Amino acid sequence: MSTENSDATAGSPASYGWTSKSIRIGRVVLEDVAVSSHEGALHLNNALSLLLEKTRRQSHGRQSRFAEPLPASASARLLSLETADFLEDMKRRHLAPATIDNQRRVLRLLLLASGDIPVSDISASHIREFWDIVRWWPSNVGGSQKFKGLTDKQILEAGKHSNRPPPSRSTFDAAKRFLATFFNRLLRMRVIAYSPIEAFGDIKDDLVEAGTRRPFSQDELCSLFDYTLFVPWASKYPHRWWAPMLALYTGARASEIGQLKLTDIVCEEGIWCIAFQKTVDLDLAGDPNTRTRQRLKGRSSIRTVPIAQPLLDAGFLDFLEDAKKVKHARLFPHLGAGVSKKTGDLNGAGYGRELTCQLSRFLKKQHGLDKGVVFHAFRHLFVTSLEETGVSKELIATMTGHAIKKTVPVLETHYLHVRPAVLRQRQVEALAKFQPGVELPKYRRGQFARAYGADARLHP
Repeated sequence: MSTENSDATAGSPASYGWTSKSIRIGRVVLEDVAVSSHEGALHLNNALSLLLEKTRRQSHGRQSRFAEPLPASASARLLSLETADFLEDMKRRHLAPATIDNQRRVLRLLLLASGDIPVSDISASHIREFWDIVRWWPSNVGGSQKFKGLTDKQILEAGKHSNRPPPSRSTFDAAKRFLATFFNRLLRMRVIAYSPIEAFGDIKDDLVEAGTRRPFSQDELCSLFDYTLFVPWASKYPHRWWAPMLALYTGARASEIGQLKLTDIVCEEGIWCIAFQKTVDLDLAGDPNTRTRQRLKGRSSIRTVPIAQPLLDAGFLDFLEDAKKVKHARLFPHLGAGVSKKTGDLNGAGYGRELTCQLSRFLKKQHGLDKGVVFHAFRHLFVTSLEETGVSKELIATMTGHAIKKTVPVLETHYLHVRPAVLRQRQVEALAKFQPGVELPKYRRGQFARAYGADARLHP
């Protein structure tokens, strides 16, 4: 290979300026070649490599009557460019903001480990460096002022000097999943020949039972609804009063309860029910991308559950009438959906986060329970208790929103139809078997008038 009259322009690492009057490779001559960017240099390098390989084959007499195959993959671009495109594609798919932020954070650490190189050049050694960065990367980078203005390398050094404890197994496992998602996309695009993350196996489960994966004990449940402690704490906001009771008798997730609207409380043929669903928010109706702040885990989460008789006896319908007078769409408007302080956009936290935190703090102070036990403990209790009374798993799933595995898919999808009235009656009969052994406090009409006062902060 020979070049004539080439000229390189010096500058910062981010600036490029390279020209050549001609480049000869065998019998091929490229004239007036100009490179003005790092990406352009990579494309030129790929083209020259193909020409060199073709010339090498011809010089060794490896001629064939068949045309040379086209390269198996597209030109690999810089990691920063592929990252930007990948994150933009996640937004286009309307994935949860929290998921996008987590993916952005992982790819940021990958960039720190490998540098801004073509994605096809990322190797297992870069992944090993990535694991070391995950080990030492501070957990509070986004919320701490002490990291403001520092480069990523400086932040990493600060993390190493802090001697922070190792991240949990789940942190490493999540990072591996996010990297696998990124590299698998590049594989499907035929940009890379293999995924460097494939060489690293899954993290072995320590088989220790998580404390949050269990139902409330009877003592814990009685302690929670102890009148002298629960009522003073719960009387401040409607969601504190009703959310634990709704969680107890529906097994619903914290986010599902926190985002309920008045229109989600329905009466079907004389049976009062809660419809767990997503509906358009009036103030977002014109937004083609985000029409609602409500979130559901999946399609199976859409369901309708009868309101258990103990909730009706505790005055839930009286509360519903009081809530309607407030002229607010949501049942618990004191809970926010989670908004970014920087952009004002939804950050993916959902209506359940603050609800969970408030109840966790209450249980920690009163009963010494660890944070995070709250709502899934209700869910575990609901499912476990119903199953112990002989309620079928399929019927329980219609109330908890779990997916039901179909044994005969075509028959069950297209031909078997459970009429809503029949299903609702079966659910009512199942709920009557649920006896948690606690007495719910009674609601008084107008008891939250102060919480809905003129100075109240109500969230959309």
